[in-house]
Amino acid sequence: LALKYNTTPPPPCQHFLTGFFIFFCVHPKTAANRRKNCTAAAAGSRLLYNKYKYIYSPCFLDKAAGRTYYGVIPVSCMIWLYLFYKGEAPCPVSTSAAAASAAGALLYIIIHYIVPWRRALFMILTVNIGNTHITVGGYEQDTLRFCGRLHSDMDATVDEYAIRLVNLLSLHGAAPDQIEGGILGSVVPVLSGRVLSALHILCKARILTVGPGLKSGIKLRLDNPAQLGAELLCGAVAALSECSGPLVVISADTAISMMAVNAKQELVGGVILPGPQLSLSALVKNTAQLPQIDLAAKAPASILGKSTSSCLQNGFVLGTASLLDGLAERFCAELGPQTAFYATGSLPAAIREACRTPILYRETLITDGLYRIWMKNKKG
Repeated sequence: LALKYNTTPPPPCQHFLTGFFIFFCVHPKTAANRRKNCTAAAAGSRLLYNKYKYIYSPCFLDKAAGRTYYGVIPVSCMIWLYLFYKGEAPCPVSTSAAAASAAGALLYIIIHYIVPWRRALFMILTVNIGNTHITVGGYEQDTLRFCGRLHSDMDATVDEYAIRLVNLLSLHGAAPDQIEGGILGSVVPVLSGRVLSALHILCKARILTVGPGLKSGIKLRLDNPAQLGAELLCGAVAALSECSGPLVVISADTAISMMAVNAKQELVGGVILPGPQLSLSALVKNTAQLPQIDLAAKAPASILGKSTSSCLQNGFVLGTASLLDGLAERFCAELGPQTAFYATGSLPAAIREACRTPILYRETLITDGLYRIWMKNKKG
């Protein structure tokens, strides 16, 4: 444990562990040798204890060096418990006092050291740049620790993006020096360079960019694979981890993109259409009396709207759902009736629930796909 959690264990820790492992590496063949070796080991352990007795205490600040050796505490506690069991450790007056002391030490270790170690683990940063939002995710040991969003700002500078990224990491209890590696996917070329430069200001880790040259595990059966949006490729990679195919990935942002993967796990094409938010904004902007509506609200029970707002709600919620159902039927005709549909992004729940086609919504589908692509290319 000390060697694992201390990148450079202090000399006392190294010496103590050396003596401890020598203590455990005794292989006596006879009872006489066993008694002899155990007596020698006990004497050696006492010498080590007298030399480094401060590490047996939960409060083991080295007064001379003025620092605390964090990695030694749990090892010391376990060694003390083992030696106490063998009758060779310095022990309190009574057994009950020893048990209370050991329990208190272990509790102190868990609260003050093991929990902070967990917070200090290195992470992989994923960044997806969309037309509306920049989604940032942090992974520790294959687990998504946090996922946050920033606005895609065409006017922001490299330094401004660096500040926003630092603030986002801080909001979720992370720090730039924890970044071990990263991967960036973008459908906004204007912002790709700025965000990548901002990431390089934050950390010196290697940042991959989704595009030609990176392994994804999916064959692209397209006329020009370089034109494929990064979020669609990442969504397909993540969806294939749940379903072997055929499947369709629905990515909703400013536009709705639907991309198909066949049973051979080949990405074979799809469709792009305006998103409901974009269509609504254009309609309200170019008409005099049509109001804004909340697309997240459910459509009225009847298709027969009784007001302008309810008519708009029916049109956008039920209309978009019917549009997706019609496209899904055509995808199934091409790929097969068992085609699965995965959605991510800003597709409102009201629209998904109004669809007759079963749609599996995964909020972090693209983020998960970015991480999986990084895992496939981390040794590159």
